[in-house]
Formats: sequence, C-alpha cells, structure tokens
Amino acid sequence: MSVRRPRLDDALVRSRRRRDEHLRELAGWLAVPSVSGDPRRQDDMLRAGDVLAGLLLRTGATVRRVPAPGAPPLVVGRLPGPPGAATVLVYGHYDVVPPGPGWRTAAFAPVVSGHRLVGRGANDDKGQLMAVVAALDSWRQAGGCPNSVWVVAEGAEELGSPGLADGLARLARWVQPDLVLVCDTERAPDGVPSVTVSQRGHLDLTVGVDTGGTPVHPGRLGGAVVDPAVVLSQVIVRLTAVLAEEGRRRPPRPGPARLRERTDEQVASAAGARALARAGLHRRVTELPALSVLRLAADAGTRAVPVRAGALLDVRLPPWTDPGAALRQLRRVVRDVAPPGVRVSVSAGAAHGGHELLPAPHHLAALDRACRASFGSPVRLVRSGGSLPGAALLAAAFSSTPVLLGLGTPGGHAHGPDEFLDLAGWSDGVGLLVRLLGSAELRAPPGAVPGEVPVRPSLVTRRSGPQSSPRGPPSSC
Repeated sequence: MSVRRPRLDDALVRSRRRRDEHLRELAGWLAVPSVSGDPRRQDDMLRAGDVLAGLLLRTGATVRRVPAPGAPPLVVGRLPGPPGAATVLVYGHYDVVPPGPGWRTAAFAPVVSGHRLVGRGANDDKGQLMAVVAALDSWRQAGGCPNSVWVVAEGAEELGSPGLADGLARLARWVQPDLVLVCDTERAPDGVPSVTVSQRGHLDLTVGVDTGGTPVHPGRLGGAVVDPAVVLSQVIVRLTAVLAEEGRRRPPRPGPARLRERTDEQVASAAGARALARAGLHRRVTELPALSVLRLAADAGTRAVPVRAGALLDVRLPPWTDPGAALRQLRRVVRDVAPPGVRVSVSAGAAHGGHELLPAPHHLAALDRACRASFGSPVRLVRSGGSLPGAALLAAAFSSTPVLLGLGTPGGHAHGPDEFLDLAGWSDGVGLLVRLLGSAELRAPPGAVPGEVPVRPSLVTRRSGPQSSPRGPPSSC
C-alpha cells in the first residue's frame, strides 16, 4: 500500500480504539426491524435508512437519498478525496429478512454472546456495511481518506432489488468509480476474506393447483376427486427431475487457478445435522441447478379434501443461464404434468441471472495486499451458490466488474436463527477496509487488463412481500 505510512498507521490505531463504540452503534442499528418484505415495517425501513445516514454523516460524508421506484430510497454517502485520487463505490443493503422461528434470543434485541454479536442483520448485511462506516470514520480521525468513497445502500435487496437499476442509472451521471466494491458475501470457510467469482441465477416461483368445486369428505369422494396436494407433489417431483437432468448434462466449468473449492466435509459441516445428497457437494451448491421447497399449503379448514394447494419454490440456476428461458421451460413442464380439469399456475416473484465475475488484476493485487496485512493470508477466490441481483446491475450501470468482497462471518446463519458476526473477524475486516479504501493503487495502470463485465441476459422482477391466504397458494417472501 503506497499510502503515507504514518496516516495509515494512525487510521488503523483509531479503528482499534473505536471498535467498541462502532459495535455499540451497530447494535443500535440492528435493533431497528427493517424487514423490507413486511408492509407493516415501512416506518422501520425509513428509520433504518435514517440511522445509516446519521452514521455516514459522522464520517464527514455528504448524504442524499436517491429514489428507487417501488422500493425504499437508496442511501448514498459521498466522501470526496484529494484531487487525482481514485474513486471507490461501495454497495450494501440495510434491509433484512423476517426473523423466522428458532431464535434463542429476540432477533431485534442484539446481544453479545461470547465472541459473537447476535441479531438479525449482523451478518447480512448491516454488519458488513458498518465495517465500511467504521473504516471511513477511522480515516476521518486520521485526517481524511486518501481516496474518494461513495457508499450506496439499498433497502430492498431481500426483495430482489426492485428500483435499484433506476437508482444506479441516476448515480452513474454523477460518478464513474475506479473500483466497485460489494460487501454482501461471507469469508471463506477458513475465515479469510473471499472474492466471489461466480454466482448462480435465481427464480422465486409460486405454484398453485386448483381442482375446482368445493372441499369434500374423504370418506364419500376420496379417490374419486383429484387431490390438489398430490398434483402439487407430482409437479415438484417432475421439476426436480428436470433440473437434475440439466445438471447431469452440464460439464464442470474451469475456474481461475487460485479458485478455492470446499470439500464435501466442509459443506457437510456447514449443513450441521441436515441429511445430505450424494458426493460432489461443492459443485451442487455453486454450479448446478437446484430446487428447494420453502413453503407448502393445502388445507380446507376442516377434515376435508381441499380444492387448492400451493407452494413457494426457490430455484437456483447455473451461472450464465438465461432465467427467462429457464422459466419458460419450467412452465412447459408444469403444463404437461397437470391432469385434465385441473388448473396449475406458475408465477415468478423474482428472477435474475447468474454471472461470472473475474475482477481486474490490479484490483485483486490491492485486495491481496490488504488481506495479507489484516489476515495474514492472500484473499480467497470462491464460487457462490447464492444470487445477488445487485452485482449485474452495478456492472451494467458503471461498465465495471464489481468486486464481491466477502467479509461476513462464515456460517454466520444469514437468513437463519441466531444470525451473528464474529467480533475478531469483523475487527480484522475493518482493518482490511482501512487499507483498501486508502490504497493508492486502485486506478488501472496503463495497458491494464479490465475485469470481465457480465453481459449475458438478466431478467429482474420484484419479489412480493409475505402474505398468506387460506384460499390460495402462499406468495413469496
């Protein structure tokens, strides 16, 4: 890092001294139940954005809210650097998913338990955004960051990022960053920060089965009437078989030479006590298609055969798969399974393509140096089975390969009960960001090889909020 050494050392010292204060501020932010999928939480969404705006203002940033149609506004903070400095744009999100069952503590009453801070959003994504804020605050205390930094946080990532494309199009008129940094993924299993080089696509599907008529007594007409739950089961089995066949036809894709792949044992460890599929688990969760049933409903309200059944399905698609074509194929499969006289519907609540993202060499070199200094190891290159709509939208808006820097706690229960961040890893992550945001080597050198910007088709639709209806299939959440 060719930042003036005394200033960098000062910023690092201040980040360590102010760690407890920054964590207290994070705990206060985690206490705001910013569940974007819950219409009752609209005021909390605005309050969470206000908290972030206040945190950014204290770093010396100017803050504005940029409209994102159909979603809470983007919170955008800008810290100008000296003339000729590089410009870094950091993306994250301030919304969270609902708590769900299984918590041992209140999800929005964060607590420190041993070496962990537990609370919804601690890992995904308020904890990682707060690490960025802490790094910027440390630079303010040391006299100012050597580079220009923009922080862009959306409030609807957990809904599929509706409105983000429009908001980024506005931002692109004001800023052309040298580095687009995404802090919304986890560190590698060994605890070292990771750079994600591929992600799967995603379809969020609601399948409904309607046999018509009214509920009937199973002792009178059971066996004569079509059971919608049985039809729904057949649909799910058929979709699973089609996706499995697609996976068998797909050869492994070679990755970068430094790519780290998890062993079956590491995947099994992450799964805990869950039963597992056969071998080749890493490829199953990063490259191959997969179907997961998130919700099932079939209830007439009495001990009768219902007329409707529904399911919420999560479908993951291999990188570079066109989600529109995949959706059309799955709809054809469902249509072929439906028995005569039964209506089977399929609707997509969210759909977006996967991508492969290999950052520019000079960005990887800067990350390596920062990671070695903070974690004692070069940054890991990993594939991810997750899906981040914002990555492709950022690439399109700024014609730049976003760097997906994973600082979250590996196995930190994101989206699950007792979500947490590990305090030591979080602190080291702040140090890494201090070094990276202050690096003098983020501009592309003459003749540099650019990163590979994803250009494949991407379909993005809005995910609806959680609802339920006793007369119809469950909607997505």
